[in-house]
Amino acid sequence: MNCNTDRGCTFLKLCLFTLLVLSLSLELYGQENTGENSSPDKNSGIEEDGQGGAYYTIQKGDTLWDLSRKFLNSPWHWPELWEVNSDVPIPNPHLIYPGQKIRLFRKGEVPPVFPKEKTVTESETVPDTEIIPLTEPETEDIETDDGSPHFVFSPINQVGFIRKESVSPSAVIFMEKDDKQMISKGDTVFLRESSEGSMVLGKLYTVYRTSVTLHDEQSKERIGIQHLMLGVVEIVQDEPDFQIGKVVHSFRNIRVDDMLMPYTERHPKIPLRSSQEGISGKILASEDHKTMMGEHDIAFINKGSLDGLAPGQQYRIYEEEVFVSGSGDTEKIVRTPMDFGTVLVLLAEESVSTVLIIRSQKNIHPGELVRSPVE
Repeated sequence: MNCNTDRGCTFLKLCLFTLLVLSLSLELYGQENTGENSSPDKNSGIEEDGQGGAYYTIQKGDTLWDLSRKFLNSPWHWPELWEVNSDVPIPNPHLIYPGQKIRLFRKGEVPPVFPKEKTVTESETVPDTEIIPLTEPETEDIETDDGSPHFVFSPINQVGFIRKESVSPSAVIFMEKDDKQMISKGDTVFLRESSEGSMVLGKLYTVYRTSVTLHDEQSKERIGIQHLMLGVVEIVQDEPDFQIGKVVHSFRNIRVDDMLMPYTERHPKIPLRSSQEGISGKILASEDHKTMMGEHDIAFINKGSLDGLAPGQQYRIYEEEVFVSGSGDTEKIVRTPMDFGTVLVLLAEESVSTVLIIRSQKNIHPGELVRSPVE
């Protein structure tokens, strides 16, 4: 009797354990299907970082192309998406794996992160995602055999400019031979010309990219579009539907969708000439979008050829020191300009000139005043 009772107790315990396991299984199954035990972002793969930024967890079947189309409104922005996630180990952008996290946008930004054209005022800072600063140039103030003074600036062909309207491209790079994302010297590129006959076999073309559209901070008037010089391509083969070029010089990273314009050789020896009198302007921005500039940096000023500016002229960077003289009814404020830097004009467009800072006694910022030298 006792033996039967023990067996009955054991059987009863097994039944109760089985029912408990089934109950827990059904409860967990219900949570999984209702989402009660999952993160609210699990299905979307998006995770906020609490500071205005967001991250996406790669899902099976994802590609940077598709993610760029989904989050940046265009699949052609996938190189930027790859570049902004340089801290994530993705050696090959065509091979991404489930579980990897990539950053979608930064604190305070709203997608899309990389619009085709950025618009800024002269006081705003632009991220350096696309720009690689040039190496320090070799400069020298010399006299030629005829006794006329020149300034030698070796990387003159690498200097960009600001123009009211963007340059119409002769062609656009649509592919690199080895499918590289960053194209450099020696690489072969495939080009699609903008109009028939615009590309000539054997000729050189400058590779460029339009960067930002600058607006005046006070008047909001449109100043112009910045053009970055990226390299030089020689046309080596002409096919019915495309052209093939070879990169003979690369100043910055070249990418698919960069544009070409006819190459114009600029001589590194810049004749020095007298400055235009009565010039009063300001520094708009650094070419590399630095917030602080110094000697050897390239900058833009809001005066151009229509104001009488030309390559080889020099202008002073200054600040106004305020003094109070007299007292009572005779008190008056005196503003005295104090020079603390010098710029040399390298290129002069109609309303904006590209300048080289050749002397600075302290840090220079966008908005600093520029004037003609005072004898």
